[in-house]
Amino acid sequence: MKPLAAKILPRLFILAIIAFLLNWIYTVEFYPRDLKKIDLLDSLQKVIPQSDVIYFGESSNFSFIYEDYDQRRISDFITDYFPGLQMGTVNKGALHAGIYLRLLQQIPPEAPVKTIIITMNLRSFSADWIYSKLENVLQRDMVLISDGPPLWNRFRLGLKAYDNKTSMQRSLQVKHALKTQALPVDPPCNFPNAAAWIETIKKSPTYPLIEDSVAKALAVSFVINYGFQIDTMDNPRIHDFDDIVKYAHQRGWQVILNILPENTQLSSALLGPCLKKLMMSNAELLTKRYESQGAIVVNNLELVDSSHFSDKKWPTEHYDEYGRKMVARQIALSMKNLYPNYFSDVFMKSNFTCDYETPSPFFLTLRKDSTCSRSGKFAERLDTNNAFGARFVRHYYEVKTLNPQKITASGWFTGNYQPKDVKLIISIEDDKKQSKLWTASVSKDMENGKWASLQVSATIPENFGPNDVIKVYFWYTGKNSVWIDDVNITLQTENLNTESDTISSLIEN
Repeated sequence: MKPLAAKILPRLFILAIIAFLLNWIYTVEFYPRDLKKIDLLDSLQKVIPQSDVIYFGESSNFSFIYEDYDQRRISDFITDYFPGLQMGTVNKGALHAGIYLRLLQQIPPEAPVKTIIITMNLRSFSADWIYSKLENVLQRDMVLISDGPPLWNRFRLGLKAYDNKTSMQRSLQVKHALKTQALPVDPPCNFPNAAAWIETIKKSPTYPLIEDSVAKALAVSFVINYGFQIDTMDNPRIHDFDDIVKYAHQRGWQVILNILPENTQLSSALLGPCLKKLMMSNAELLTKRYESQGAIVVNNLELVDSSHFSDKKWPTEHYDEYGRKMVARQIALSMKNLYPNYFSDVFMKSNFTCDYETPSPFFLTLRKDSTCSRSGKFAERLDTNNAFGARFVRHYYEVKTLNPQKITASGWFTGNYQPKDVKLIISIEDDKKQSKLWTASVSKDMENGKWASLQVSATIPENFGPNDVIKVYFWYTGKNSVWIDDVNITLQTENLNTESDTISSLIEN
């Protein structure tokens, strides 16, 4: 009778060979297809090959309001400051540092990435986000890129062998944290923990300071999301960001951490100074901790006024166009010394060109057409379905330091048109779409088949103010098609002869 080991070892060896072959077949044939189903990873793989900088963000990056003229993302606004620098974006709702870290680890050594920008959302350090029911989906997507053989990870995914708690379990985790995470009991705060604070809000007839049922619910939400003091020993987000900075340094990347603006004004109006004090304390802790580790930290906590937050019934980091542009500006300024040869301060520019070849700051709704062009490969086609060309849009807050006195616009067009069919418009509107100025240059002589130009100028009215916007655009009212190209805008300002250093100082302050 053979020893037991002599019988088992060959069988184990055969099983190992089978497992190896199955893993190899899955890795080669099926694994790439499964990875493409993970939208986050697919987005990352698409931007890696050409990106010097990658922006990682959650919903703050892409949320906008319907009234925004420019509905682009924060990351898109950053690119306006660095023409020629290749920047990529990876974003999805509810992302946090733990997911960012896993994504960063997927960037291959040969990738051109030199800088990563990571959003640092204060709410993501709260128990309500750490134990969010949305975590199930995020953790599911991360299983396939976990350490270990791909086939084993696929098997785990099928069994849901990951952090896949029920909504009830996650709710109990949040409630436990609200009761057990101690708050600093000193003026103006006098609550031992968030649970006690919430109980006071619900029971007191005079608290919060704004009295109605909606305000009470909003006040409770603020406390749940911000009523904590970051524990650097136990908070998982701290460990994630520590690992991110460490890993980035190992890869030779520069790290920029973007502490997002929070609605501190509304929190103070509802709850008094205590919650704002906690928020500021947490932001200061994060700033000092990660600057000491070599990261660039952009503390935007109080950058955006309450009026520019889009959500009014729940605390979020969702902003209108102004808010997103202000966040982008601060990040761009923090990158200025990293990429001095690329940096162009679009807030201080007075001359703009749209040739339809590359993205042009402040020109919106570009539609490229390669049928014909005056220069390069592209122009924009206008017809009965697309009567308006790319709009040049600049808000008062973007040009107030320049103090423009006059605006001049010019552009080229060609096609089969009649006199007066083609118009180049300059207008200034207020926030109610009421016109303060409207002037146009109109095509006269027919030069079908040849490129012709239009030019128009207007003086900026003295009542040009905070809610106003400058717009310049081509308008076509004919029945055939025309093409426009090489549009130029000049803002003639009082500051054109001012020393550039003085201008930079004014705008940065």
